[in-house]
Amino acid sequence: MLSPQHIKSIFGNARAIIIGDHFVYAKKETGWFHGYDYVNKDAIYPHTNYVKILCEEIALHFICKDIQVVVGPTIGGVGLSQWIAYKLFPALAVYADEEDVLVDGKKIGTRRVIKRGYDKHVKGKRCLIVEDVINSGATVVKTRDAVLAAGGWVVGVGCLCNRSGGKVTAQTLGVPELFSLLDVDMKMFPEDECPICKERGLKSVRTDIGKGQEFLTRKGLV
Repeated sequence: MLSPQHIKSIFGNARAIIIGDHFVYAKKETGWFHGYDYVNKDAIYPHTNYVKILCEEIALHFICKDIQVVVGPTIGGVGLSQWIAYKLFPALAVYADEEDVLVDGKKIGTRRVIKRGYDKHVKGKRCLIVEDVINSGATVVKTRDAVLAAGGWVVGVGCLCNRSGGKVTAQTLGVPELFSLLDVDMKMFPEDECPICKERGLKSVRTDIGKGQEFLTRKGLV
C-alpha cells in the first residue's frame, strides 16, 4: 500500500491539486461558492502511469471482496473502471450513462442508467462503484441506484479523492464501504461573502479551471 504522502505527491506532480488561488466551483443547490483550492481531476488522466498506480491501490483494497463487476459513471469513471477491473480479473468493467429525467416533457433532473446491454452483466453480481472525485456524492448515489435497478449488489465505493471534508461517508451514500485514496477538506465561501473577491478583486478568479469564466459573465465583466 502507498503512503498518504506518496499519494499526495502523485496528485501534486500531475497538478491535480492546486492551492492558494481563486476558484469558482460548480453551482450547488444552495448557490455558488468560491475557494482557494481546487482538485482538477482531469489533470490525472493524461498520466497513465499515475492512473495505473492509483487504480492498483483501489483494487488492492477491495481484492478480498470478490468483486465481479466494476461500475464507473461517465465520463471519468469509465477509465477507472477499466483499470481497476483489470487488476481484479476476472471482474468485468461497465459504466452508467447519464440520462435526463423528464416530467411532462420538461427536464427536472438527471439519473444514471446502466444500458448498452451492460445490465445483464450487473444482475445478481457483486459490484464496486468507482469515481474520480467525490464532491456532494450525488453522482455516486445515482450510480448506486442504477446498479440496484439493474439487479446488482453494491459492495462498496472506491474513489481517487473525497473532497467533501468528511461530509460524504458510506452512510450518506447508502453503501457498505467508502474507500478514498485522498481526503481533502476544501473550505468554500458563499459567492457574495467570498474573502478572496474582496482581497484580490472579482477578476482574480481562474478562468481556465472551474466556473470562473461563467462567474465573470454573470457579473458582466467579460
